Amino acid sequence: MEIQFESVQLGDQGLTSISTSCPDLQALYLSRTTDCTDDGLSAIAGKCKKLRKLHIDAWTRFGIRTIGDDGVLSIAQKSSHLQEIVLMGVPISVQTLNALASNCRSLERMALCNTDTLGDAELAFVAAKFLPLKKLCIKNCPVSELGIAAVGAGCPNLVKLKVKRCRGISAASIGRLKLRRRLLVVSVDEDTPMAFDSGAEEEERQRGAERRRGRDGNPNHHGLLPGNASGTTANAICTSMSALFLKSKFENALHLGRGRRGERRHDSSISNDDIIFQ
Repeated sequence: MEIQFESVQLGDQGLTSISTSCPDLQALYLSRTTDCTDDGLSAIAGKCKKLRKLHIDAWTRFGIRTIGDDGVLSIAQKSSHLQEIVLMGVPISVQTLNALASNCRSLERMALCNTDTLGDAELAFVAAKFLPLKKLCIKNCPVSELGIAAVGAGCPNLVKLKVKRCRGISAASIGRLKLRRRLLVVSVDEDTPMAFDSGAEEEERQRGAERRRGRDGNPNHHGLLPGNASGTTANAICTSMSALFLKSKFENALHLGRGRRGERRHDSSISNDDIIFQ
């Protein structure tokens, strides 16, 4: 089962209701949901043991962050099947990174964005400890060429590195990384001019531009949220201020859905090609 919430006044009570009603939840997307805190995310971690994908785009009101490091730590400690995690605007500590590396042995895709708690030391920890990692996205974080060098020396299974708005990273450091890891695809945003010094890399950049143009023309595209939900995946998407209605109707809708459980067998490969990892 996959559930998406965007710009919803959901709250911890809503997350708790989901945790008790959806123990088979495998993918959860929270994009700017208000009144959700570490307590609500901890409820998900405690009861949704099959969780494989977690995307959080934290929404800040009056300078107070809604979901923080403690909530992610609870996920790391209890969601051993986690394969993909995207954190935007969520602080993350070495303690939480260590829990992810130790307990989530199937974690292959990770994005850490818009946080000043991810520096060179934390990126070096990721490089040393996240051995199964295949795709890594770093956006708007205070990392430098030291962090990039650590990635080049670690993450042995990494096939794609995406770097955006990290001003401490130089073209020279990216060049050295490419020389050291020739099979690693490195994607750099247009705001950070980097030299693509081979035809294959230029071709990769052109393909990326074509994919972006294709998505811009797709009316079903929703940014970070997946745009290609499989027919075998149960989806619940809420994009309006309807949390109270959701709360009152959620269990009834879920009860009806169980009658078609045979039709909702989950595809073993939740999309690996979400926009943030392309």
